[in-house]
Amino acid sequence: MLDPEIPPPPDPDASVEEWRKANDLFLARQGRRAARVPRRFGVGVLLLFVLLYSLLFSFLSVLGAPAVVFACVALYVTSIGLGQMLLFGGERPREASIWVGTPVLMLIYIVGSAAALLSDVSQTGRALLPEDLLGLACSLVMGPILAVPISYVTGAAIAGVFLLLDRVRTGVWNPDPDRLLPPPPSPPDEAPSSRPPA
Repeated sequence: MLDPEIPPPPDPDASVEEWRKANDLFLARQGRRAARVPRRFGVGVLLLFVLLYSLLFSFLSVLGAPAVVFACVALYVTSIGLGQMLLFGGERPREASIWVGTPVLMLIYIVGSAAALLSDVSQTGRALLPEDLLGLACSLVMGPILAVPISYVTGAAIAGVFLLLDRVRTGVWNPDPDRLLPPPPSPPDEAPSSRPPA
């Protein structure tokens, strides 16, 4: 049976805006919001940022990535986190991840490809070939197709960390210890005394 407090979903042919409104209303009625990077945070979250970046950079270091890869990954992840905080008032983090992450990833990819191509041309002394320019043009076409899901998944991973942090802070996985204690014993029934009342 449907809960009367939860509105029915819109038609399958409804617009994206109608689906978004229905999803927002559903989450609001449940007292939940989409997971995202918080707009305000304390020292604990700053320490979490440091931990996450240190784990990311350690992973890149183990892979033997050059310093420019560290800078590109840090720029990309930071821009998606800032996008979730600032775009759309922080209310639509999935869309913000796509809107910010896709152009940043495209810019990193195009600049990196062009730099690698120019480096190859200058080291070998050959002229730029039409195939080289065709490869860059193809990356302009294929880049957004790949950058959108990559940005979405990266934004979901970033928001997932803060969802877990929120669950721990609100007590979903860290319950109040008093709730785990057994209830206090009930007072024993008093046995009738053998003394007569005075």
